[in-house]
Amino acid sequence: MNPDCKRPKKSIRAKVLVDWLYEFFKTNFKLTKADYEAYQTRLGQLTDQKRIAIRKEARSLEGYLKVVKQDIQQTSFGLIKLPPDSRAFKENSLKMGNLEAEEAKLEGQIKELRGQLADSEKDKLTLEQFLNLVKKAERIIKSADVIKKDAICRLIFLNFSLDGEKVASYRLKEPFDTMLKTRLSLSSRQSVTAFELFFDFIKQLLKLPQLEQQITDYALLTQNQAGSRMNFVL
Repeated sequence: MNPDCKRPKKSIRAKVLVDWLYEFFKTNFKLTKADYEAYQTRLGQLTDQKRIAIRKEARSLEGYLKVVKQDIQQTSFGLIKLPPDSRAFKENSLKMGNLEAEEAKLEGQIKELRGQLADSEKDKLTLEQFLNLVKKAERIIKSADVIKKDAICRLIFLNFSLDGEKVASYRLKEPFDTMLKTRLSLSSRQSVTAFELFFDFIKQLLKLPQLEQQITDYALLTQNQAGSRMNFVL
């Protein structure tokens, strides 16, 4: 090791990065009540669009199911008139089996669509849940060990550049990059693209708890690999 090297130790650089990361979240990704109102409005619009699409698909499947049931009835009546050892009886028996399988499949699909209509309201976040999203992300980062911090950084950032004891530059992944660049309040975002971007941001935050478990699993697999700790940022 060169005694004249002025590069900070890894532990110091890691602490610099972690401290900066906490502050980065607090400063750049705050959510407000106005954001929540915009979220509710747009979610309502998206929910209505989704419900219309689900109802349309359900009606289409119900129409097809009606045709299948009629075909089953006609085929059943036809079988009664056919000799059991005839070729026509065997062919119609096979057709009956296929129709009944199709009937069961359609009924299952329709039931699932109806269930989606009933559950659509459960997707909405309360104001408290909404405002706590970023705080939850901060808590996950604060509680994570170095391998978890590395994996979380991979989710949000493309890369870092450290200069001494400070973060000199960084590049974010989407949607975080565009969210940070716009620096607009959600109440002023009128374009569909901006709203969709925000929902993508919310989805990413909602994934963080599941991500923490995935990161834990990943850590167990990689903890014995050389250079696995903080490779991304150091």
